[in-house]
Amino acid sequence: MAAKSKVRPSTTALVPLTFKVSGMTCASCVSTIERTLNKIPKVSASVNFASETVHVLAPAEMNPKVIISAVKGAGYGAYAITDTRQAALNNRKSATSLIIAAILTIPLVVISMVMQWHPSIDAWIDNFLEDLNLHSLTNSPTYWLVILLSAPVVLIVGWPIHRAAARNLLHPTMDTLISLGSLSALGWSIYSNIAGVGDVYAEACCHRCHLCHSWTLSRNKGKAPGK
Repeated sequence: MAAKSKVRPSTTALVPLTFKVSGMTCASCVSTIERTLNKIPKVSASVNFASETVHVLAPAEMNPKVIISAVKGAGYGAYAITDTRQAALNNRKSATSLIIAAILTIPLVVISMVMQWHPSIDAWIDNFLEDLNLHSLTNSPTYWLVILLSAPVVLIVGWPIHRAAARNLLHPTMDTLISLGSLSALGWSIYSNIAGVGDVYAEACCHRCHLCHSWTLSRNKGKAPGK
């Protein structure tokens, strides 16, 4: 009677790898990257949104470029890191962005809501421009001030959101909604104040709320066990 052959368990050695990931702005990004990497045979991946890293268990013989290519294929940037301490800087960057957005947004909201201030602000801006021998602004100078405060928040502080929205154009996420909404509002506000029709919107509030949400999510995930 022939001896039964024994099925030997796989002895493939798994090694831990850590990659820095760029372009993540919300929980949907985390899910997309984890889903993409976990489809690779014998790979287990867990994303840490707080430190913008992905921790991977992969076969020792696997080239790290396979992981990097998969992340880039999902619309994000990635590179291997050996010193995980550098990833902890992300919370500080998120907090800094939030502070900058708040500094610009708080006076924007106050000016927009307190209509009684508008005549005084209009007069002050007109006098300031006159002292510089510059022409007066068309329509409401106050609303031009609101737009001026909004633009850096929407275009500069919010740039990572627009970049992520562009990368995921065919697979819309929350970034897509925020990017389209804030850019549309900024564009309309400029047109509205030039043409003297419609209302001007304090669109920076949208970005500030999202930045606050992202920073809070980052803090919470950073405290979560195993992340």
